[in-house]
Amino acid sequence: MCVRSVSGGHLAFILFLLSSPNPSFGADAPSARNLEEPPELNDLPPLVEMGAATIGYISIEQRNGTGTLDDLSDKTSSWALRGAASRDMGNDWNMQVDGHYGAAKAGLAKAQTKGGAAHVYYRRPSSHAFGGFVETSQLDAQLAELAGGGKTDANAILGGLEGAYFLEQATLYGKAGAGKAIGGEKSAVQIAAAAGARYYINDNLRLDFEGDFRRWQADGKTLDTFGASTVANYRLHDSPFAAFAGYRYERTSSDTEPYRSHGLMAGFRYHFGSGSLKDAERNGALW
Repeated sequence: MCVRSVSGGHLAFILFLLSSPNPSFGADAPSARNLEEPPELNDLPPLVEMGAATIGYISIEQRNGTGTLDDLSDKTSSWALRGAASRDMGNDWNMQVDGHYGAAKAGLAKAQTKGGAAHVYYRRPSSHAFGGFVETSQLDAQLAELAGGGKTDANAILGGLEGAYFLEQATLYGKAGAGKAIGGEKSAVQIAAAAGARYYINDNLRLDFEGDFRRWQADGKTLDTFGASTVANYRLHDSPFAAFAGYRYERTSSDTEPYRSHGLMAGFRYHFGSGSLKDAERNGALW
């Protein structure tokens, strides 16, 4: 995040915040088929078809770090509540929905963010997945006096394509898209891309590596943000609970001195519908 204006307005600050990641699972439940049923009910169709499982997670995370611009530096912090669920729609086609809500602070500037995404994709768990996504974000920010002061908000939408390649102990993935952000009377066009790898030491211990890039263009100005992160994930055996921790670096540049930030993150996830981290990714919420 950054509180420095690049085009005489609040839009740059808002876009920095919107660039925050929007850059997954429970024990199996007893089967109803094991329960005795009256013979006269056995042939009746179920009221709800449970053949296709819904697999996903709910997570909460905290981030703390430092941002530097010119010779000035500020502490940064944020928290986020996230959730995702995926369902097999038949014939290897899947639908995933995501949602997030969080708050962030950089120096004297504060913001709240919320948003969601929808993914439709084809997946063969033994080999690959590909599809498309649409995501939206909304931000409410209270800017510091040095950034113009006052309260402002913004909305953004992004759509694109995504794909993954599955190996025995790793997953390689990438995504790219384009969209638009609107804040007050200002608007900007954005393009975004990300690529990464997830390496499984075992089915419940995974290392994630990701790099991402975003570019905004508004009023003849171009703003580029590059980020890189690494995260370790561990899920308890035969448990729906997992923990994760990692590091993230970002560099944003335009026609001014670049803004750099780095920090640590940690959090917990509750998983439903899957038996391990690997099972959750290959058969549940992938993106």
